[in-house]
Amino acid sequence: MLLTTSSVLLLACTTFSIYEQYMTRKAMEREVLGMARIIGLSSIASLEFEDLRIGRETLKVLESDERITVAAIFGKEGQVFDLAQ
Repeated sequence: MLLTTSSVLLLACTTFSIYEQYMTRKAMEREVLGMARIIGLSSIASLEFEDLRIGRETLKVLESDERITVAAIFGKEGQVFDLAQ
């Protein structure tokens, strides 16, 4: 009986751990996608008017997030308009 209880408890803990990891990853994915949409909408003006200053200000917001190491704004042709590292 002790073996059965231990096995069930181990299985429950393992399942909970996997679920938590999955949900954390999904939450991070939603958060980063939301930030990307906001940055995308905010960078439209800098691309339309080719204003590098506005582009830099837009990317500067991302500096406070330690998870983001590199961010870039790309132009219509796929060229890098601005890069933040």
